[in-house]
Amino acid sequence: MQVETIEAMSHLEAIAQTDGVDGVFIGPADLSASMGLPGQVRHPKVVSVINDAIDRLTAIGVPSGILSLNHNITAEFIARGTQFTAIGVDAAMLAASARAARAAFDT
Repeated sequence: MQVETIEAMSHLEAIAQTDGVDGVFIGPADLSASMGLPGQVRHPKVVSVINDAIDRLTAIGVPSGILSLNHNITAEFIARGTQFTAIGVDAAMLAASARAARAAFDT
């Protein structure tokens, strides 16, 4: 299950404990937008809501996951208890790899 809005966070335990839900993935980009902070996934208020969600899910024994493109904060989320953590977006990773390959042959 993916939880991506501040409203969904207010129902997190009910969502997480729905039959058939094996884990909850937190969507930081949409969450920040729903909080009136679009694109500010590292904003202290957004990070606080994410940390609270991870703690709440841990307390009820439901695995949590997240997408984080910043390796420093990713490490913090993993240390806090996320059990499945995406560290990149496929299109962005492919583009970065293509740029690196091209740069290797640019003269």
